Amino acid sequence: MAELNEIVANNLVELRKKKQLTQIELAEKIGYSDKSISKWELGKSIPSVDILKQFADFYGVTVDFLITEGSAKKKIVVDRKYEHLGHKITIMSLLVCVVWLIVVAIYVNGVINNVAPLNELWVTFVWGAPAMFIVLSFISWFYWRKNLSLTIFSSLLIWSLIAAFYCQYLSTNIWYIFLIGVPIQAAILLIENLK
Repeated sequence: MAELNEIVANNLVELRKKKQLTQIELAEKIGYSDKSISKWELGKSIPSVDILKQFADFYGVTVDFLITEGSAKKKIVVDRKYEHLGHKITIMSLLVCVVWLIVVAIYVNGVINNVAPLNELWVTFVWGAPAMFIVLSFISWFYWRKNLSLTIFSSLLIWSLIAAFYCQYLSTNIWYIFLIGVPIQAAILLIENLK
């Protein structure tokens, strides 16, 4: 195991690099000289407890984090993992917004051009749900291939599609269409179980 001054030094260097700061910039931000920062990052000495606490507060970690071997590298790996997840969720959210923008545009076009009575145009929004779940299912498959979110979005796609058909043909009393969803849902769950 490395000595404590080396552990602290490595963690301080990793955290500073993650924030993309030079030693001079860091020194200005926390109120110490760049020579002190250099001395601590080279492991020539260990900052006092109050200075370690100041570093911990600045970087958003604990003092224990600073004195534990490999903490900064582990945090950076975890941060990058969640950073990519955040990008994927943002992309999914943007695509959902595009779907609903198209649905609203279709609805507004129908109202303006008097395509159908207003009491029939509301079904446009019902059809937006399956369209959204098609996009979410595809994106889940594209990003994660084998994931619970794909199963959930596929299930929601099936049930929203059945509900959209039911709402579209409400006057014909076709409630039994929901029975079709039961074996399809069972198949989706069995396929998930195979994974």
